[in-house]
Amino acid sequence: MGIVIGVDAGTTITKAAAFSPDKPTVVTSRATRLELTSSDRYEQRQEDVFDSVVAVLSDLVTILGDRARDVVAVGVTAQGDGLWLTREDGTPVRSAISWMDGRAQGIVAEWERDGTHAQLFHTTGSAPFAGSTPALLAWAAREEPDTLKMARRAWHCKDMIAAQLAGIRSTDHSNAVLFDMHRREPSAALFDLLGIPDAEQLASPVTSTPTGGLLPEIASRIGLTAGVPVVSAPYDLVASAIGAGASEVGDGLLIVGTTLACEVLASSIPQDEEPVGLTLATADPDRHWRAMPAMVGAATLDWALGLVGHTIQDIPRLLEERPTTTARALPFLAPAGERAPFRDPRARGRIDGLTLHTSAADIVRAVVESLGYSARSCLERAGLSGRLLVCGGGSRGPLAQAFADVLGRPLEQCTAPEVGALGAAIQAAHATGTPVPPPSETTTIAPGHGSAQHYERGYSTYLRDVRSARTLWADVTD
Repeated sequence: MGIVIGVDAGTTITKAAAFSPDKPTVVTSRATRLELTSSDRYEQRQEDVFDSVVAVLSDLVTILGDRARDVVAVGVTAQGDGLWLTREDGTPVRSAISWMDGRAQGIVAEWERDGTHAQLFHTTGSAPFAGSTPALLAWAAREEPDTLKMARRAWHCKDMIAAQLAGIRSTDHSNAVLFDMHRREPSAALFDLLGIPDAEQLASPVTSTPTGGLLPEIASRIGLTAGVPVVSAPYDLVASAIGAGASEVGDGLLIVGTTLACEVLASSIPQDEEPVGLTLATADPDRHWRAMPAMVGAATLDWALGLVGHTIQDIPRLLEERPTTTARALPFLAPAGERAPFRDPRARGRIDGLTLHTSAADIVRAVVESLGYSARSCLERAGLSGRLLVCGGGSRGPLAQAFADVLGRPLEQCTAPEVGALGAAIQAAHATGTPVPPPSETTTIAPGHGSAQHYERGYSTYLRDVRSARTLWADVTD
């Protein structure tokens, strides 16, 4: 029986996993950690990212041993957004600028004042933010015009990887740059809007399942047969939804990691609403992923635990302690502010209701609840009406039950350890006509009894606090 490999190149870790259709579990997986250069800017060497993919694939092939001869396809997914400028063959012309980067914040602010921000949102379905490709393209046109002239592609991470692995020159719908969601094609007019006319060649052709054969020189480095089909799968948010098994309109996925990524499968493109979040196209013109990738997440909780001298292992005990005060929190600690379910670069965190009697448990509980409320707000904004699946490192352990309680609904927790890689493998199997691995099995986590009213009141208070805080943030001046 054939084996399909999925690769998931995240922001800091690249993973590869092998899946067999007759055994819906990971055969094995390996990960390589990547380093981000960071000060006020976040960049990654594209060469390092690609080398990490080769390394994890080579390691995986070694572990598979003789079974490596049964590999029938490789699917690739990766982090989205940012700016990955390359030549036609996928080799870089500069380091990639990460989605975490903030250098284009001033440009986004200009766009909000002159209407460009809303125009881009209503055409693409996605609201530009500092780390988005449109904003970074505009920055490059102003600050590095010579570099931009050298580039032949402005795409995303997995497109660079697919180009160098298998010579693939196109991208899928979810990863299209400056894509008109209504016409379902890249738009030259959007490049004009960014101030870079005659640059539409930077946008790749869009196909449903970009596929190529593993190049001989790369195959020899990895240990696979040259020509093995390589599929450029949807980028990680969509690939994770595929791996989790979210497939009906209204189904949602909550990815609990360093940040929270909330997404719901929708049948319509957002129109008359506040420009926020992402709309990710699929090969089906009537299906889109409405994503609210919040900036809050496990990093916020890690900060709170460090503040009070505890670790993640202490959470169950801390949450079980009887509250001594009614503390509540806003979890917006990212220096770049928040981008979903509202966008505000001035968003900042706070803890209210502190007294001399406030305990460490009170503070941790307030932060955990605020993360759950943020997720609920994002999922409601995205249109959740069906199942809610959950994956990501932060979804395992004590946080899973806390999220179910705060959200007030059952969570279907994915048991596969590499859900994004599984989604890429499933897409590769479909594209190549090989037996398809099943999506992740799930375990249902029900909300606790007797807590619904408490969390309903808490959520109403949270929304009120956010509204009042946004008024205060608007009054802050640099």
